[in-house]
Amino acid sequence: KKNTSYYLETQGGVPFYTHGNDSGADDSTCFDKYRFITTPELYALLSEQCRLISEFSKRLKNTEDEEKYGKLSKKLATEIDEFIVDGGFAVRSMQTGEFVKTKSLLLLRQIVAGKSLSEKAREIILRDLKAFETNCGFSSEAKDSEFYNGYGYWRGAVWAPDQLLFNYGIENLGLKDYAEQ
Repeated sequence: KKNTSYYLETQGGVPFYTHGNDSGADDSTCFDKYRFITTPELYALLSEQCRLISEFSKRLKNTEDEEKYGKLSKKLATEIDEFIVDGGFAVRSMQTGEFVKTKSLLLLRQIVAGKSLSEKAREIILRDLKAFETNCGFSSEAKDSEFYNGYGYWRGAVWAPDQLLFNYGIENLGLKDYAEQ
């Protein structure tokens, strides 16, 4: 609850990253133009956190938190579509409000929200994910990006946490064959 509160309340109501390190993808091309950005995946991660808090609250018979975090989960999941720009996902600068598109895997991590995503968001993610497929899993930067480097830290390397996150999201969409692949 404290982590969720930090992003949803102490930052003025708009969750954002103050540095790439906060996202776990510190050298991602998402942070090339602006340091302070809000991303669709942050909304998805917070949506999932709220969903889990709501579930735990139900088990603990805390109906107030169950209802509060259940509503927050749904609200955050619907706001992911606000990051769709020109048929793909983008990050938004907290300084200027400008949307910036990159070819970073970070822009597709919202798959973690699975069936809570809109049909449009799911279609975009599954379409764009193909550009990240390698023999070892999903690369951190699209293979057709000018910044792609197979050994390039967050600009092409394959990271185990992302593989688990994407496997979880793909399975939750009911695509077990793709997840196993």
